[in-house]
Amino acid sequence: MYLTRRSRAVAAVIDAAQLKQLLEDAEELADIKAVDAAWEETEKLGETPVPWDDVKRDLGLLP
Repeated sequence: MYLTRRSRAVAAVIDAAQLKQLLEDAEELADIKAVDAAWEETEKLGETPVPWDDVKRDLGLLP
């Protein structure tokens, strides 16, 4: 269902569960896009990714 102003749709009324799922999906998509951008930048700069275990070890989070 749409709410209109001067015959133009300005808002939509949707089920709360659908809205929750849409917001979760949008967040997941944003995360995927951020990872893709980071990989592209890494490749563009010719950098080598640092393994996650190495990062945790450097931060003192692993023995």
